[in-house]
Amino acid sequence: MSEISYFEAKELTLEDYEDFIEDEGFTPNQVIAATFEDSVLMMKKVIRFMSQL
Repeated sequence: MSEISYFEAKELTLEDYEDFIEDEGFTPNQVIAATFEDSVLMMKKVIRFMSQL
C-alpha cells in the first residue's frame, strides 16, 4: 500500500468537500461533518487492512 503525502491528502479532502457541496447540496456544517466521517472511516479500513498483514 502506498503512502500519500500531506499535500495529496489535503487535495483529496478538498475534493471531497467540494463534491459534498456540489453533488449532495450539503451546507458547510454538514460538509465538515461528512468529510471528517469519510476520513475516519478510511483510516479504520486502513488500520483493519494493516492488522491483517
